[in-house]
Amino acid sequence: MKIASNQHLNLLQAEGQIQKDKQQASEFKELVNNLQESSTDLDKVTDSDKVQEAKLKEVTQKFSQLFVNLMLKEMRKTVPESSYLDGGLQEDIFRERLDREYVKGISNSGQLDLAKKLYEQLSRKK
Repeated sequence: MKIASNQHLNLLQAEGQIQKDKQQASEFKELVNNLQESSTDLDKVTDSDKVQEAKLKEVTQKFSQLFVNLMLKEMRKTVPESSYLDGGLQEDIFRERLDREYVKGISNSGQLDLAKKLYEQLSRKK
C-alpha cells in the first residue's frame, strides 16, 4: 500500500477546488440568465404578477448570496496564509462552511442591499 505524498494531496485539493469554481461559475451564469428572463417576464403584465415578483425576489436573493460568496473567496485569496496552523483539507472545509454562514448573515442583514437594488432595477415597468 502506497501512501500519497503531500504534493499528490495538494493536487487533488486543487482539482477539487477547480471543480467547485466551475460549478459556481455555471450557477452564476444560470442565475444571470434567470435574472434576464425574470426581467423580460415582468414586462408582460399577467394575473401571475405576484408569483413572478416572488420568483424575482428569490432569484435576486440567490444572486446576492452568490455574489457575496465569490467576493469573500476573492478577498480571502489576498490574505497571506499563516504557517502556524496545519491547513489542509479540514481547514478548507471549515473556511468554506464559515464563508457560507458569513454569506447568509450578510445577505439576511441587509447590510449590502444588493438583492433589493437588483429587484428594484429589474422590476421597473417600462
